[in-house]
Amino acid sequence: MADAVPGVASPTLPLAPVAYAAGLGGACVFAWIAVAELIGAPPASHGPQDYLGPLRWTVTWLWLAPLPYAFAWFVLFSRHPRRAFLALAVLAVLTGVIVPVAGLALFALGPLVIMGSVPVAMVFGLAMAALQEDVPPGLESEWRSAHVQGCLLALGPYSLAMATFYAMTLSPGGAPGRAAQFVVPLAILAGGWCFHAVWCWQLLSAEQRAAAPWGRVALLLAGLGVAALAALARA
Repeated sequence: MADAVPGVASPTLPLAPVAYAAGLGGACVFAWIAVAELIGAPPASHGPQDYLGPLRWTVTWLWLAPLPYAFAWFVLFSRHPRRAFLALAVLAVLTGVIVPVAGLALFALGPLVIMGSVPVAMVFGLAMAALQEDVPPGLESEWRSAHVQGCLLALGPYSLAMATFYAMTLSPGGAPGRAAQFVVPLAILAGGWCFHAVWCWQLLSAEQRAAAPWGRVALLLAGLGVAALAALARA
């Protein structure tokens, strides 16, 4: 990315990292609120025989939770916002194809499904790298590595947390509180995305690191904020 995004940011504006952090973080929070309201609370399990509801809930979150960050990333860092919708479609299809396999692995392996999350994270990272615009010649490998390693740090521990809670749901003691089943995995995922953002930030050009796309941040947060409010109102 040799140049700042044209028409949406001024290199003279300060606090560019704050703008990007607000866009990425706020987009995830609003989208996760909407998804949580639409999907509902994790269903209770009454023993190992009652596994289908918790399994479906867990796999749905494994599919949907990583997508808001990727969408926000391409909204903020692409020359054209429509790239974000292309990235969302590609990543949703790629991860959606893997969802049935992930569900079977989760049922068979429990927390050991972390082994399957590695190739999933690599595919997610490679897809983000392939969709990345304006990569300077000679930095293709660095960008690919940053995307893949960031996705591994985000999706690997997140998958392990979700699989662990699923296994606890089927155990005699049951899972912890439903709030913990929401907050803990998503906090882990958010921490991993922070590493991804820092790695990729270091590869941006000086011009783009100095630019603060407040207009795109405002539009992104307004759109997802309305979606979150609509989901809350519907509930």
